[in-house]
Amino acid sequence: MSGLPVFNQVIAYALGADTNKRCMLNPHSLELEGDMSEQIQVQHNRDTYCFSAVVEGYKSVLEYRVVDAKTLDFCHTFVPDELRGKGVAAVLAKAALAYAKEQGCTVIPSCSYIATYLQRHPQ
Repeated sequence: MSGLPVFNQVIAYALGADTNKRCMLNPHSLELEGDMSEQIQVQHNRDTYCFSAVVEGYKSVLEYRVVDAKTLDFCHTFVPDELRGKGVAAVLAKAALAYAKEQGCTVIPSCSYIATYLQRHPQ
């Protein structure tokens, strides 16, 4: 993993530390393969402050606000009913938290899903 750029190392650490899934990474997206028959690719749109993934034709999002140069407020996570329970929100959370870590930011978990996720997966 040492040959990866720093951004990819952070994401690989965040995903690889607590899963048995193979990660395929590039600077603009994250793909996670494992028990699911398809890959989950996370896109980060810095202009709209949003991480998103389209799975089975349905779009899931994790939105955030920039509070200041070193603080991000993870304020909203949405996964359509058709995808709930498949780990999509967790993949979005891992990608967003890896980004915050890479940027040296503190996260405010105002979204209830993110708050629960952090309680279950201390960083």
